[in-house]
Amino acid sequence: MRNIEIISASAGSGKTYTLTRILAREVVQERTVRPDAILATTFTNKAAAELKERIFQELLAQGMPREAQRLGASRMGT
Repeated sequence: MRNIEIISASAGSGKTYTLTRILAREVVQERTVRPDAILATTFTNKAAAELKERIFQELLAQGMPREAQRLGASRMGT
């Protein structure tokens, strides 16, 4: 994964979905990103909360509860 990933698009275009897929791949499959080291900036607090929740759920679904817990130390916001 590159150090900086920028996804800029209009509302409802799938930015949160795309970021979730990228981060889940890097945390779960590639293991190149630590959940507690994620820094994500969104346009709204709602989008930030949704992004964090989606990644959390994906980590749990993949049987990674420790990583899901570590996500709490990440920085996702506006």
